[in-house]
Amino acid sequence: AYIQMNTESIVGGLFDRHAAYCRKLLMNGYVHFLGSDCHGANRRKPLMKAAIEKLKPEFVNSSLAEKILFENLMEKEQNDEVEIDLVEIFTLLKEKIIKIFGIGVILAALIGIGTLFLIKPKYESTSKLYIVGETNSIMSLTSLQAGSQLAQDYIHIVQSRPVLEKVISNLNLDMEYDDLLDIITLNNPSDTRILEVTANTDDPYVAKEIVDEIGKVSADRIKSIMGVEPPTTVEYGHVADEKSSPSLVKNTALGFLAGIFGSSFIIIALYLLNNTISSEDDVEKYLGLNNLGIIPIEEGSVEQMMRDKKKRKKRQKQKAGVKHE
Repeated sequence: AYIQMNTESIVGGLFDRHAAYCRKLLMNGYVHFLGSDCHGANRRKPLMKAAIEKLKPEFVNSSLAEKILFENLMEKEQNDEVEIDLVEIFTLLKEKIIKIFGIGVILAALIGIGTLFLIKPKYESTSKLYIVGETNSIMSLTSLQAGSQLAQDYIHIVQSRPVLEKVISNLNLDMEYDDLLDIITLNNPSDTRILEVTANTDDPYVAKEIVDEIGKVSADRIKSIMGVEPPTTVEYGHVADEKSSPSLVKNTALGFLAGIFGSSFIIIALYLLNNTISSEDDVEKYLGLNNLGIIPIEEGSVEQMMRDKKKRKKRQKQKAGVKHE
Protein backbone atom coordinates (compact mmCIF):
# COMPACT_ATOMS: atom_id res chain seq x y z
CA ALA A 1 0.00 0.00 0.00
CA TYR A 2 1.10 3.57 -0.66
CA ILE A 3 0.54 6.62 1.54
CA GLN A 4 0.25 10.13 0.11
CA MET A 5 0.30 13.31 2.17
CA ASN A 6 -0.90 16.66 0.89
CA THR A 7 1.23 19.79 1.25
CA GLU A 8 -1.53 21.59 3.16
CA SER A 9 -1.16 19.03 5.95
CA ILE A 10 2.49 19.87 6.62
CA VAL A 11 2.46 23.66 6.09
CA GLY A 12 0.25 24.54 9.09
CA GLY A 13 1.17 27.29 11.56
CA LEU A 14 4.01 27.76 14.00
CA PHE A 15 2.30 25.88 16.85
CA ASP A 16 0.21 23.54 14.73
CA ARG A 17 0.69 20.12 16.38
CA HIS A 18 -1.04 18.28 13.56
CA ALA A 19 1.24 19.82 10.93
CA ALA A 20 4.29 19.05 13.06
CA TYR A 21 3.21 15.42 13.41
CA CYS A 22 2.68 15.13 9.64
CA ARG A 23 6.15 16.55 9.00
CA LYS A 24 7.58 13.99 11.42
CA LEU A 25 5.88 11.15 9.56
CA LEU A 26 7.21 12.47 6.27
CA MET A 27 10.80 12.84 7.45
CA ASN A 28 10.78 9.37 9.06
CA GLY A 29 9.91 7.72 5.75
CA TYR A 30 6.30 6.71 6.47
CA VAL A 31 4.99 8.65 3.46
CA HIS A 32 5.54 7.61 -0.14
CA PHE A 33 4.20 10.61 -2.07
CA LEU A 34 3.80 14.33 -1.46
CA GLY A 35 0.80 15.75 -3.33
CA SER A 36 -0.52 19.26 -3.75
CA ASP A 37 -4.29 18.53 -3.82
CA CYS A 38 -4.48 21.65 -5.96
CA HIS A 39 -7.96 22.75 -7.05
CA GLY A 40 -6.97 26.01 -8.72
CA ALA A 41 -4.81 29.12 -8.56
CA ASN A 42 -7.04 30.76 -5.94
CA ARG A 43 -8.70 27.85 -4.14
CA ARG A 44 -6.47 25.16 -2.62
CA LYS A 45 -3.22 26.41 -4.09
CA PRO A 46 -0.40 23.92 -4.67
CA LEU A 47 1.77 25.13 -1.74
CA MET A 48 4.53 22.78 -2.86
CA LYS A 49 7.29 25.32 -2.35
CA ALA A 50 5.94 26.37 1.05
CA ALA A 51 5.80 22.72 2.15
CA ILE A 52 9.42 22.10 1.16
CA GLU A 53 10.53 25.20 3.05
CA LYS A 54 8.83 23.88 6.21
CA LEU A 55 10.99 20.76 6.18
CA LYS A 56 14.48 20.58 7.65
CA PRO A 57 17.31 21.36 5.18
CA GLU A 58 19.06 18.08 5.94
CA PHE A 59 15.91 16.21 4.96
CA VAL A 60 15.32 18.23 1.78
CA ASN A 61 18.86 17.40 0.60
CA SER A 62 18.63 13.73 1.57
CA SER A 63 18.04 10.66 -0.60
CA LEU A 64 14.75 10.04 1.21
CA ALA A 65 13.35 13.35 -0.01
CA GLU A 66 14.51 12.52 -3.54
CA LYS A 67 12.71 9.21 -3.27
CA ILE A 68 9.46 10.72 -1.95
CA LEU A 69 9.35 13.62 -4.41
CA PHE A 70 10.54 11.87 -7.57
CA GLU A 71 11.61 8.22 -7.52
CA ASN A 72 8.49 6.71 -5.91
CA LEU A 73 6.23 8.44 -8.41
CA MET A 74 8.26 7.28 -11.40
CA GLU A 75 8.46 3.73 -10.04
CA LYS A 76 4.71 3.68 -9.38
CA GLU A 77 3.94 4.78 -12.95
CA GLN A 78 6.28 2.14 -14.39
CA ASN A 79 4.90 -0.68 -12.24
CA ASP A 80 1.23 0.17 -12.65
CA GLU A 81 -0.48 -2.63 -14.52
CA VAL A 82 -4.07 -2.99 -15.57
CA GLU A 83 -5.43 -6.25 -14.23
CA ILE A 84 -8.29 -7.68 -16.24
CA ASP A 85 -10.51 -10.18 -14.51
CA LEU A 86 -11.78 -12.45 -17.26
CA VAL A 87 -14.47 -13.89 -15.00
CA GLU A 88 -15.85 -10.42 -14.30
CA ILE A 89 -15.82 -9.56 -18.00
CA PHE A 90 -17.59 -12.81 -18.85
CA THR A 91 -20.19 -12.10 -16.16
CA LEU A 92 -20.63 -8.57 -17.45
CA LEU A 93 -21.19 -9.77 -21.02
CA LYS A 94 -23.58 -12.43 -19.75
CA GLU A 95 -25.63 -9.75 -17.99
CA LYS A 96 -25.72 -7.67 -21.18
CA ILE A 97 -26.34 -10.61 -23.52
CA ILE A 98 -29.84 -9.44 -24.51
CA LYS A 99 -28.60 -5.95 -25.41
CA ILE A 100 -25.63 -7.38 -27.31
CA PHE A 101 -27.76 -9.71 -29.42
CA GLY A 102 -30.36 -6.96 -29.87
CA ILE A 103 -27.73 -4.62 -31.33
CA GLY A 104 -26.49 -7.44 -33.56
CA VAL A 105 -30.01 -8.12 -34.88
CA ILE A 106 -30.68 -4.42 -35.47
CA LEU A 107 -27.40 -3.90 -37.34
CA ALA A 108 -27.96 -7.08 -39.38
CA ALA A 109 -31.46 -5.86 -40.34
CA LEU A 110 -30.16 -2.42 -41.36
CA ILE A 111 -27.38 -3.89 -43.50
CA GLY A 112 -29.81 -6.41 -45.02
CA ILE A 113 -32.24 -3.63 -45.96
CA GLY A 114 -29.37 -1.58 -47.38
CA THR A 115 -28.19 -4.58 -49.41
CA LEU A 116 -31.66 -5.12 -50.86
CA PHE A 117 -32.63 -1.55 -51.66
CA LEU A 118 -29.51 0.64 -51.74
CA ILE A 119 -26.85 -1.46 -53.48
CA LYS A 120 -27.23 -2.22 -57.16
CA PRO A 121 -26.90 -5.92 -57.97
CA LYS A 122 -24.03 -7.04 -60.18
CA TYR A 123 -24.08 -9.81 -62.79
CA GLU A 124 -21.17 -11.76 -64.25
CA SER A 125 -20.65 -13.30 -67.65
CA THR A 126 -17.60 -15.27 -68.76
CA SER A 127 -16.29 -16.31 -72.15
CA LYS A 128 -13.39 -18.72 -72.71
CA LEU A 129 -10.70 -18.48 -75.40
CA TYR A 130 -8.32 -21.23 -76.43
CA ILE A 131 -4.76 -20.04 -77.01
CA VAL A 132 -3.19 -21.54 -80.14
CA GLY A 133 0.15 -21.13 -81.83
CA GLU A 134 1.46 -22.12 -85.27
CA THR A 135 -0.41 -24.78 -87.22
CA ASN A 136 2.57 -27.15 -87.77
CA SER A 137 3.15 -29.88 -85.21
CA ILE A 138 6.61 -28.75 -84.11
CA MET A 139 5.48 -25.24 -83.29
CA SER A 140 2.35 -26.59 -81.61
CA LEU A 141 4.49 -28.71 -79.27
CA THR A 142 6.70 -25.73 -78.49
CA SER A 143 3.66 -23.54 -77.87
CA LEU A 144 2.20 -26.10 -75.48
CA GLN A 145 5.39 -26.05 -73.42
CA ALA A 146 5.36 -22.24 -73.29
CA GLY A 147 1.62 -21.95 -72.71
CA SER A 148 1.82 -19.92 -69.49
CA GLN A 149 4.11 -17.31 -70.99
CA LEU A 150 1.98 -17.06 -74.12
CA ALA A 151 -1.13 -16.63 -71.99
CA GLN A 152 0.45 -13.67 -70.22
CA ASP A 153 1.13 -12.04 -73.58
CA TYR A 154 -2.52 -12.55 -74.54
CA ILE A 155 -3.70 -11.00 -71.28
CA HIS A 156 -1.70 -7.82 -71.87
CA ILE A 157 -3.00 -7.54 -75.41
CA VAL A 158 -6.62 -8.01 -74.34
CA GLN A 159 -6.21 -5.30 -71.67
CA SER A 160 -4.59 -2.88 -74.09
CA ARG A 161 -6.25 0.41 -74.92
CA PRO A 162 -6.80 -0.29 -78.67
CA VAL A 163 -8.75 -3.48 -77.92
CA LEU A 164 -10.97 -2.08 -75.18
CA GLU A 165 -11.62 1.23 -76.91
CA LYS A 166 -12.75 -0.67 -80.04
CA VAL A 167 -15.08 -2.76 -77.87
CA ILE A 168 -16.55 0.45 -76.42
CA SER A 169 -17.02 1.86 -79.93
CA ASN A 170 -18.58 -1.30 -81.37
CA LEU A 171 -21.10 -1.65 -78.52
CA ASN A 172 -21.71 2.11 -78.05
CA LEU A 173 -20.95 1.81 -74.34
CA ASP A 174 -21.23 4.92 -72.17
CA MET A 175 -17.86 4.50 -70.48
CA GLU A 176 -14.17 5.24 -70.85
CA TYR A 177 -11.22 2.87 -71.23
CA ASP A 178 -10.48 2.83 -67.48
CA ASP A 179 -14.13 2.13 -66.66
CA LEU A 180 -14.20 -0.93 -68.90
CA LEU A 181 -10.84 -2.12 -67.58
CA ASP A 182 -12.22 -1.99 -64.01
CA ILE A 183 -15.18 -4.27 -64.73
CA ILE A 184 -13.33 -7.05 -66.57
CA THR A 185 -11.02 -9.71 -65.18
CA LEU A 186 -8.77 -12.11 -67.06
CA ASN A 187 -7.71 -15.49 -65.74
CA ASN A 188 -5.54 -18.29 -67.06
CA PRO A 189 -6.23 -21.51 -65.09
CA SER A 190 -3.01 -23.29 -64.16
CA ASP A 191 -1.63 -25.87 -66.59
CA THR A 192 -4.09 -24.89 -69.33
CA ARG A 193 -4.14 -22.76 -72.44
CA ILE A 194 -7.57 -21.36 -71.68
CA LEU A 195 -8.04 -17.63 -71.17
CA GLU A 196 -11.18 -16.66 -69.23
CA VAL A 197 -12.64 -13.19 -69.82
CA THR A 198 -15.19 -12.09 -67.20
CA ALA A 199 -17.26 -8.92 -67.08
CA ASN A 200 -19.12 -7.71 -63.99
CA THR A 201 -21.89 -5.14 -64.62
CA ASP A 202 -25.33 -4.22 -63.33
CA ASP A 203 -26.93 -5.52 -66.56
CA PRO A 204 -26.54 -9.25 -67.36
CA TYR A 205 -27.12 -8.69 -71.10
CA VAL A 206 -24.43 -5.99 -71.30
CA ALA A 207 -21.99 -8.28 -69.46
CA LYS A 208 -22.52 -11.01 -72.09
CA GLU A 209 -22.11 -8.56 -74.98
CA ILE A 210 -18.87 -7.20 -73.53
CA VAL A 211 -17.10 -10.57 -73.11
CA ASP A 212 -18.20 -11.78 -76.54
CA GLU A 213 -17.04 -8.59 -78.23
CA ILE A 214 -13.72 -8.67 -76.36
CA GLY A 215 -13.15 -12.19 -77.71
CA LYS A 216 -13.74 -11.05 -81.29
CA VAL A 217 -11.68 -7.84 -81.16
CA SER A 218 -8.78 -9.39 -79.24
CA ALA A 219 -8.59 -12.33 -81.67
CA ASP A 220 -8.00 -9.96 -84.61
CA ARG A 221 -5.53 -7.90 -82.58
CA ILE A 222 -3.52 -10.95 -81.50
CA LYS A 223 -3.32 -12.27 -85.07
CA SER A 224 -2.07 -8.96 -86.45
CA ILE A 225 0.54 -8.42 -83.70
CA MET A 226 1.86 -11.91 -82.97
CA GLY A 227 1.47 -13.43 -86.43
CA VAL A 228 -0.20 -16.57 -85.11
CA GLU A 229 -3.60 -18.14 -85.52
CA PRO A 230 -6.22 -16.15 -83.54
CA PRO A 231 -7.53 -17.70 -80.32
CA THR A 232 -10.58 -19.91 -80.72
CA THR A 233 -13.71 -19.26 -78.68
CA VAL A 234 -14.34 -22.27 -76.47
CA GLU A 235 -17.39 -20.83 -74.73
CA TYR A 236 -19.38 -17.66 -75.30
CA GLY A 237 -20.71 -15.55 -72.50
CA HIS A 238 -24.08 -16.37 -70.91
CA VAL A 239 -26.86 -14.20 -69.52
CA ALA A 240 -26.75 -14.64 -65.74
CA ASP A 241 -30.01 -15.51 -64.01
CA GLU A 242 -28.72 -14.70 -60.52
CA LYS A 243 -26.68 -11.76 -59.31
CA SER A 244 -23.06 -12.31 -58.38
CA SER A 245 -23.04 -9.57 -55.73
CA PRO A 246 -23.92 -8.34 -53.21
CA SER A 247 -24.71 -11.40 -51.11
CA LEU A 248 -27.66 -10.78 -48.80
CA VAL A 249 -26.81 -13.70 -46.53
CA LYS A 250 -23.14 -12.80 -46.29
CA ASN A 251 -23.72 -9.10 -45.62
CA THR A 252 -26.44 -9.81 -43.05
CA ALA A 253 -24.21 -12.31 -41.22
CA LEU A 254 -21.31 -9.85 -41.22
CA GLY A 255 -23.62 -7.12 -39.90
CA PHE A 256 -24.81 -9.40 -37.09
CA LEU A 257 -21.24 -10.32 -36.12
CA ALA A 258 -20.11 -6.69 -36.32
CA GLY A 259 -22.97 -5.67 -34.02
CA ILE A 260 -22.12 -8.37 -31.48
CA PHE A 261 -18.37 -7.77 -31.41
CA GLY A 262 -18.70 -3.98 -31.62
CA SER A 263 -21.17 -3.73 -28.74
CA SER A 264 -19.13 -6.19 -26.67
CA PHE A 265 -15.98 -4.14 -27.26
CA ILE A 266 -17.72 -0.93 -26.19
CA ILE A 267 -19.16 -2.56 -23.06
CA ILE A 268 -15.75 -3.97 -22.06
CA ALA A 269 -13.98 -0.66 -22.78
CA LEU A 270 -16.47 1.31 -20.66
CA TYR A 271 -16.09 -1.25 -17.87
CA LEU A 272 -12.27 -1.02 -17.89
CA LEU A 273 -12.28 2.79 -18.04
CA ASN A 274 -14.79 3.13 -15.21
CA ASN A 275 -12.71 3.58 -12.03
CA THR A 276 -15.51 4.79 -9.76
CA ILE A 277 -16.28 3.00 -6.49
CA SER A 278 -19.85 1.79 -6.89
CA SER A 279 -20.20 -1.04 -4.36
CA GLU A 280 -18.82 -2.34 -1.07
CA ASP A 281 -16.91 -5.00 -3.02
CA ASP A 282 -15.10 -2.26 -4.96
CA VAL A 283 -13.98 -0.68 -1.67
CA GLU A 284 -12.31 -3.90 -0.57
CA LYS A 285 -10.95 -4.69 -4.03
CA TYR A 286 -9.44 -1.34 -5.04
CA LEU A 287 -8.78 0.36 -1.69
CA GLY A 288 -7.98 -2.68 0.43
CA LEU A 289 -10.29 -1.47 3.22
CA ASN A 290 -12.79 -3.46 5.21
CA ASN A 291 -16.39 -2.28 5.29
CA LEU A 292 -17.62 -1.40 8.77
CA GLY A 293 -21.16 -0.71 7.65
CA ILE A 294 -23.43 0.55 4.91
CA ILE A 295 -25.48 3.75 5.05
CA PRO A 296 -28.65 3.24 3.03
CA ILE A 297 -29.83 6.07 0.79
CA GLU A 298 -33.54 6.69 0.76
CA GLU A 299 -35.10 6.17 -2.66
CA GLY A 300 -35.43 9.47 -4.46
CA SER A 301 -33.07 11.31 -2.09
CA VAL A 302 -30.46 11.91 -4.79
CA GLU A 303 -33.05 13.52 -7.07
CA GLN A 304 -34.28 15.63 -4.16
CA MET A 305 -30.71 16.79 -3.44
CA MET A 306 -30.31 17.86 -7.05
CA ARG A 307 -33.59 19.79 -6.95
CA ASP A 308 -32.57 21.53 -3.71
CA LYS A 309 -29.22 22.44 -5.24
CA LYS A 310 -30.93 24.04 -8.23
CA LYS A 311 -33.24 26.00 -5.93
CA ARG A 312 -30.29 27.32 -3.92
CA LYS A 313 -28.51 28.42 -7.09
CA LYS A 314 -31.66 30.15 -8.28
CA ARG A 315 -32.05 32.03 -4.98
CA GLN A 316 -28.39 33.06 -5.07
CA LYS A 317 -28.82 34.46 -8.58
CA GLN A 318 -31.93 36.36 -7.49
CA LYS A 319 -30.09 37.85 -4.49
CA ALA A 320 -27.17 38.81 -6.68
CA GLY A 321 -29.57 40.53 -9.08
CA VAL A 322 -31.20 42.51 -6.27
CA LYS A 323 -27.83 43.69 -4.90
CA HIS A 324 -26.75 44.71 -8.39
CA GLU A 325 -29.89 46.87 -8.78
